[in-house]
Amino acid sequence: MCFRQGYLSILSRKAVSPYVMVLLLAVWLAVFGNMPLWRSLADVAAPAWQQNLWLAGFALLLVEISSFVFILVAWPHLFKPLATVLLLAAGFASYFMTTYGTVIDPGMVTNVFDTDMAEAMDLLSWSMIQSVAIVSLLPIWFLWSRPLQWKPALSQAGYNVVAASVVLVMIVLTALPFYQGLTSVMRSHPDFRYQLNPASSVYSTGFVIHHRWFAGPKEFHQVATDAHLGIDVEALPSLMVLVVGETARADHFSLAGYSRQTNPVMEYWQAKEDLLYFSAVSSCGTSTASSLPCMFSPLGRSSGGDSHAGEYESLLDVLQRAGVSVLWLDNQSGCKGVCDRVQSVKHKDLCDQDECKDEVMLENLKSLHKGDSPEAEPKKTLVVMHQIGSHGPAYYKRTAPEYKKFLPECTSNVLSDCDNQEVINAYDNTIFYTDYFLGQVLEYLKGLADAGRVSTSMLYVSDHGESLGESGLYLHGLPFSLAPSTQTHVPMMIWLSGQEAMQGGFNMDCLKRHRDEKLSHDHLFHSLLGFLDVSTSEYQEDMDLFFPCRSGSM
Repeated sequence: MCFRQGYLSILSRKAVSPYVMVLLLAVWLAVFGNMPLWRSLADVAAPAWQQNLWLAGFALLLVEISSFVFILVAWPHLFKPLATVLLLAAGFASYFMTTYGTVIDPGMVTNVFDTDMAEAMDLLSWSMIQSVAIVSLLPIWFLWSRPLQWKPALSQAGYNVVAASVVLVMIVLTALPFYQGLTSVMRSHPDFRYQLNPASSVYSTGFVIHHRWFAGPKEFHQVATDAHLGIDVEALPSLMVLVVGETARADHFSLAGYSRQTNPVMEYWQAKEDLLYFSAVSSCGTSTASSLPCMFSPLGRSSGGDSHAGEYESLLDVLQRAGVSVLWLDNQSGCKGVCDRVQSVKHKDLCDQDECKDEVMLENLKSLHKGDSPEAEPKKTLVVMHQIGSHGPAYYKRTAPEYKKFLPECTSNVLSDCDNQEVINAYDNTIFYTDYFLGQVLEYLKGLADAGRVSTSMLYVSDHGESLGESGLYLHGLPFSLAPSTQTHVPMMIWLSGQEAMQGGFNMDCLKRHRDEKLSHDHLFHSLLGFLDVSTSEYQEDMDLFFPCRSGSM
């Protein structure tokens, strides 16, 4: 009788209990907001009867977990706005998990907070609007079209406490019969916990907000305060350009053996100019927000460089303190705190067009060296060039028509709508353009060196890799422990002018013998300290990839 009355009140648009609304919204999200999880659960190998039991148990758990989340916001004047936010978050999460195979963990939420308008617009599509409309807008319309029966404040608080407690007990009772199987499945498929929608979004967003704005001020640590620059009065000024690539995966570089010629310019430099490619380099993270700070952190990944780097000075601070002139050139969404205390130029603010190609950074690089004599140059200079590179999903936007070598290419930002080969073509074109861009940087540096004004070098390394549809995954940003090698195996290469090799005492034959050793972003901090002749007690020679091949150490 009560159920019938509640059902009739819904149809007649009479006021209903907020707990009836909570249950209806929870059932809706369990069915329509968790399609990625249902597909993942269906892939778990099990006998048919056990599979059905699993699905039924998970369905009940999802309803209970979503109900608990909605009960937490079940307050007059707050429930409808906050429930709307939850429904929208669930809709967007469902779309990204379905379309790109991503999961909603704190790292992914951090990426959302750190993105800029251009990156956000690259993700906007009609498919997104349609998906969010189905998952979110229909229940939002239903929510706002029905009045709710609220109790006085104290009574409502009491009812909420009781309702939340009952739901928690139900969650425990539902999970108990499946406990052994649940723990086994979660150990085998840890990504499932990040597919619980909207619970994963709520947890991850709360985690990021707490640590960013409510965890209290964190102590900021200076690093290598004893750093100082070696002085060689007879040496020419030295200029190193560090190009930080974006989303470049190593196995799509022909330098690494890829069947397509994506690096014709670099292959020429490898054959004629002793450019060295390092074949076994792993990233510190799977997104720019985690990997970029970690690359320049003294901590390394094992010590929390991907999560605590902002609490420490970066490599750039140390180099600048020692006397190295440091400049950060950015054609991306910022340096994630790495360049906050050094001179920097963000090129997107200087372009008239919607997006700058990476070549725009060459103009600032060239403006550094207009003097007529070596005496006009700083003794040591590091210029970091942060690329837009292969940033997805709109790979086709990253290249001008003359660099679209591989056709047809995907011209949609919904990669799953394209033939997989078209996606690969669009991505490979970005690598082909990066090859051209690096060639332009090298031509300029070699010209400086040949003129006898300055010794030069270039180091290139990508921040992370990319998934291109393998196992249904696109883009990047999976938790590091779950990420495939396509998101963590990155390209790295170095070129030294003859003068730089001589001044630094680098044995190129020795470096060639070491180019296939396992390396990671963790080596960058100590390798650049050693390369730029900066002495400090923080320096670790065993983490300096150049140390074994410098004169005096071989």
